[in-house]
Amino acid sequence: MGDEKIEGTYNGALYHFVSQEHRATFENNPTKYAPAYGGYCGYAASVGKVRPADPLVWSIAMASSSCNTPRRGRPLDEDVSGNKAKADKYWPLLVEAKAGQKTRWIPCLVNRS
Repeated sequence: MGDEKIEGTYNGALYHFVSQEHRATFENNPTKYAPAYGGYCGYAASVGKVRPADPLVWSIAMASSSCNTPRRGRPLDEDVSGNKAKADKYWPLLVEAKAGQKTRWIPCLVNRS
């Protein structure tokens, strides 16, 4: 757990750190440490959806991106590179579609037929 007195922000999110050294490390390269896909479920993003993620269930994918996944989602090791490529493709569309919405999720953008 981070110390509420040692905080920083990145892309509108507030982060707490255990030390000033950890904060400085994060601030020197936040894209390396910030959760991918805005902290939403990486697997859901790979199928064109936005879903809340469980911060206790996660993986590091492709060396530098952390992908959150819900406990009831697909296994974290199922086609990691393929799912990450899909999530990277859909995420900008999901951000655009979700902008301004108050709902916690949006319908799938992928035609699964």
